[in-house]
Amino acid sequence: AVLEIFGGCMRWTGACIEAGLCVACPIGLENGQWCNVEDPRVRVTILTWIEMGLVWFVHIATPCTRHSRARTRGKKQPARPTVVEKFTAEVLRAIGRHGLLFCLENPFRSTLFDIQCIAHALAALHAFTVVFDCCAWGASYC
Repeated sequence: AVLEIFGGCMRWTGACIEAGLCVACPIGLENGQWCNVEDPRVRVTILTWIEMGLVWFVHIATPCTRHSRARTRGKKQPARPTVVEKFTAEVLRAIGRHGLLFCLENPFRSTLFDIQCIAHALAALHAFTVVFDCCAWGASYC
């Protein structure tokens, strides 16, 4: 199946369903506490799906609010990665071990890509950047 982590409005999963792909339930707080990646049981479940070969593509949309360069208010960035960022890196490493396809979605200038554990995981995957400015094509913000 394809798996969407940090699903938000889950339009990506919906598009996969419309395309006839087999999808796992998208993981995001919008689906309830049982989809909260801050819960270690949820993290273990997701990694188990990957390790068991139940997933062939992972779409990761790690929340970008904390990483926006346009941010002018709010809490100062923590010096160390949060559980969410560490989990993103852990998923990327599992993807690498199993040769899965993936997409890590975040704004182009997001500081998420500067976090050492994520940058190292992406480098090990020989990942490359694709810039797609959705707003240029009339896509709405969800």
